[in-house]
Amino acid sequence: INGRPIFVQSKKQNEFWPSLLEKAYAKVCGSYADMNAGTLAEAMVDFTGGVHMCIQLSDPPSDLWESMSRAGRFGALMGCSTPKGESSSLSLCPNGLVQGHAYTVTGVIQVMSRGKPVKIVRLWNPWGKGEWNGDWSDQSSIWKTVSPQDRENCLSVAEDGEFWMTLEDLCEFYTELDLCGLNPDFLDEDSSGLWRSSIAEGRWVAGTTAGGCMNNRETFWTNPQFRIKVWKEISTRTAAKNILVSLMQKPDKRNRHLVQNFHIGFTVFERSPAPPHKGKFPASFFSAQKPAAQTKTFINAREVMEFLTLMPGEYVIVPSTFNPNETSSFILTIHCRTETLC
Repeated sequence: INGRPIFVQSKKQNEFWPSLLEKAYAKVCGSYADMNAGTLAEAMVDFTGGVHMCIQLSDPPSDLWESMSRAGRFGALMGCSTPKGESSSLSLCPNGLVQGHAYTVTGVIQVMSRGKPVKIVRLWNPWGKGEWNGDWSDQSSIWKTVSPQDRENCLSVAEDGEFWMTLEDLCEFYTELDLCGLNPDFLDEDSSGLWRSSIAEGRWVAGTTAGGCMNNRETFWTNPQFRIKVWKEISTRTAAKNILVSLMQKPDKRNRHLVQNFHIGFTVFERSPAPPHKGKFPASFFSAQKPAAQTKTFINAREVMEFLTLMPGEYVIVPSTFNPNETSSFILTIHCRTETLC
């Protein structure tokens, strides 16, 4: 309109690539309007093809700060979302945050304030304006309690959409934190190992290969089955996680707002090396076996993932929908340490 883009645009008038990138993504989603139907996590994975993890900030893990610091060191993308308001519009809260809005995490650092260490997080509103006005905001007097060097390195007083807040405030005013990296390195304490990935595609078809979860004993075995073999024992210096399994269901509609995700998950079974078995394992195999690992819960998300510890042996991974007879295509990705040689 009037020679200016109406959606994404650069502050520099001679830059047009953001609008072209947005147009390409709108085509992937189905339309410009369909981009609103996605999530921060989906956008991260779509643009990078990377590994994603979501942390619920209402019940944060004890190692949240370590996870964020590690993600920052590895250059992983980080973003968080505020809770939605009563209306569908993006309303501005008294604290300066926008309801139902996504923010980028651009930095994590620990500073000394009044003789005590304080963990603070830097966030950026992609609108380029509108900032948090609580403790550690641009105008907060608490910045006077840190060293001049920390103040010079961290504080930038400008209406640019970027601001600092404590880790505690992040957990209080945001609902979830999404992390996304090109490989699983940022998820694990041990950064010395390399990872390799294997990708398989499959499909649940009602009446034939859509057996549902283990609650459906008679049909569970009809689900697609994938075999893996772990060759080497995990090293004692690792954090005991050597396999990352991701299950992603493909959209069944061209337009994203019409897509309906099923509740999905997967179950892992260990099998004895003998006798060898070809083809699908029957219902009797699963009735006699306890899962070696599984997703914590079945959720109606595009992707579910679990970080697992698997000892040397042969395993069968069974991806499934929670209910039987739900037709959908999926992608199963297995990341494993090179020292594990899965």
